[in-house]
Amino acid sequence: MLEFVDGWVPERRDILVERFGIDLDWTVNALSDGRKRRVQLLLAFARPSEVLLLDEVTTDLDVLARETLLQWLREESEQRGVTVLFSTHIFDGLEEWGTHMTYVQDGKIGCNAELGAVSEVKELRAKGCLTPLYTFVEAMVTRDSQMQRAAGRKSTRCSMPVGMVVN
Repeated sequence: MLEFVDGWVPERRDILVERFGIDLDWTVNALSDGRKRRVQLLLAFARPSEVLLLDEVTTDLDVLARETLLQWLREESEQRGVTVLFSTHIFDGLEEWGTHMTYVQDGKIGCNAELGAVSEVKELRAKGCLTPLYTFVEAMVTRDSQMQRAAGRKSTRCSMPVGMVVN
């Protein structure tokens, strides 16, 4: 499939194949969803980029593959200076390396700040909370859901994920 991707780098392909446990002889239509996602990651990352815009990229990944992906993204950011825009509903593993966050509700920005400057997250961390970012976002989503319910809306769940930026 890489023959259809312009500009891919063989060394990157080899690293990704090893890191994500991909067999180049796999037949994609016979793969599980998790393995298909790993092949998609290979296709997406075999070509170096300056900016990565990722929407729910960890979907279908098992715990090990998810951790491998997050470590890869962290290395891309720290070692190559890649900017990673990461849209997600799942926050595990992001708190330590995200630099900015944006929370969007019904097309409006509810919070847009440097992660280290969000006082609620700092307070939760100081209190020993193990998941301060998750706890903060959960509180925002709960508050917004209650306000929407009070306003008579039938569907009151968060309509957009939180965006994390690593730069």
